[in-house]
Amino acid sequence: DGFAQRMNLLAAGELENEKLTESRGKTEGVLTKSLEETIRTVRALQEEMNNIIAAVGDGMLHERADVDRFHGKYRDLCSGINEITKAFESALFQVAHSVDVVHRTSDELAQGSQTLAEGATEQASTLEEIASSLEQMSSMTGEMASSASEAKELSAEVRSSVHQGDEVVRKLSDAMKRIQSSAEESAKIIRSID
Repeated sequence: DGFAQRMNLLAAGELENEKLTESRGKTEGVLTKSLEETIRTVRALQEEMNNIIAAVGDGMLHERADVDRFHGKYRDLCSGINEITKAFESALFQVAHSVDVVHRTSDELAQGSQTLAEGATEQASTLEEIASSLEQMSSMTGEMASSASEAKELSAEVRSSVHQGDEVVRKLSDAMKRIQSSAEESAKIIRSID
């Protein structure tokens, strides 16, 4: 009947139709099975989200939710979390790369400064060498400015990813509240059937 079908859809992660129809007749076994499946699915989803959050907290950004465990909107939610984690991992990799470039450039600048200091004490013929080093420093400063700009853009992407993550968590929380409400309604109906 309609209630059993809706409970099966709920267990599969289909959350669009929140209103459950009242059932009559001998559907208690189907209702109980659907409710149990819903509970198992929600618990598995919660476990999957907790694992991903813990992995990200431990710096293991390569970890992903197992989307094959879920169906419907539950699968979509896991896929969304995976996309956010992937974007976050990519942004942090790019930031780390930019920091490495800035560090190497700073080392090169320090070496160039050392060369300039040594060259200043040498003969007048080293003026040409100093001019070359200044040109190199100017080029490196341009690279540092470019790297700083990239770091700023990556920081904006990370903020955007965090915002998206907050939105997904909010949607997950809303979905879990709707599931809990549906489960409570189911329990009331089962009690009234009994």
